Amino acid sequence: CEAKDAAPQVEIKLKRGVRARRIQLSHARTRPREQEDNPRPLRVELQINRDKEWVAVEVDPDPQAKTAFELEKLRSINRLRLRVVEVVGGELGSARVGFSELELHGARR
Repeated sequence: CEAKDAAPQVEIKLKRGVRARRIQLSHARTRPREQEDNPRPLRVELQINRDKEWVAVEVDPDPQAKTAFELEKLRSINRLRLRVVEVVGGELGSARVGFSELELHGARR
């Protein structure tokens, strides 16, 4: 998101639903040399499809770590909204913040 965006969010719409049980998030700018003045999401909220409730997710602040969020059950996801509500290492609206990857994973085998 842009540096001046005090309420960063993203919406992903898929033509067909993807069956997922887990959502994984990867920080942007993960190299050690990129960590100076690098705010990272600490807490986000997710809205799956058109659910009325947003789900709060605590994000691992380690820039090398992926954060996994397990859904209560396997779901078909065709729309996902994510908004960053808290960061570590800076303030919302003062620097770019976001993720490099957002993954949808199916049932564990």
